[in-house]
Amino acid sequence: MKSRFAIAGLAAVMPFTVGCSDHAFLGSEPPWWQADYETGDFSQWQQSGTIGTNVSRDGMLAIVESPVHSGHYAARSSTNTGNPSYARLYLQDNLPVEAYYSVWFYIPTQYAVGQYWNVFEFSGRSDPTNANTGMAIWSLDLRHGSTGELVWYVYDDVGSRELKPGNPVMAPIGRWFRVQAFVRQATDLTGRVSFWIDDALFIDQRAVSTVPSAWMAWSVGSAAGQMPQPADLYIDDAGIWRTDAAN
Repeated sequence: MKSRFAIAGLAAVMPFTVGCSDHAFLGSEPPWWQADYETGDFSQWQQSGTIGTNVSRDGMLAIVESPVHSGHYAARSSTNTGNPSYARLYLQDNLPVEAYYSVWFYIPTQYAVGQYWNVFEFSGRSDPTNANTGMAIWSLDLRHGSTGELVWYVYDDVGSRELKPGNPVMAPIGRWFRVQAFVRQATDLTGRVSFWIDDALFIDQRAVSTVPSAWMAWSVGSAAGQMPQPADLYIDDAGIWRTDAAN
């Protein structure tokens, strides 16, 4: 099993099916948790007295006034050419068993991607009480397309396989866009994980094991391997919505 910072070779694509009722949750109900950065800092990512930041020596997290999706502030995640280089915000443990996760991103330019560029990730532990057993489990990543555009794929880290639709889906550049995911945590084959990009269903995996144990973390922000240039990712209006089944 690979770690997020030691990417192994990518495996074959797994087919998936999309149903007509598979829509992203648009957040009309009050969120279970949210971070809009209007505090002017990262305090909304605080759990148990600790603010969830994970930054390498050459990475940086900052609060910015432009660009913003709403309000007055957003976050900037900056990575450099280190391997790995990362600047991420995270919540861990005690996450809802079933929930929608949402965040708005802004990519200012068509960056060159090296080994990988991860922006949204779920991780787990084989032993929920042992931090040394941590692993990435579902990762939304970017790579170069055939003509240099940034193309999305999901990496199933436990299954060591790459998931993507038949037609490439390009990342929007120079505008805000929304990424959402639904996770039903399950160690057996009753789990589900789905991703939407700009409210369009991207990947839907059903009847799968989604976590290795009763512990999960969610992170947003850049984590990159062998990026040939520094890169900025802007983040705003993150939120988690519990499903009715989890209430």
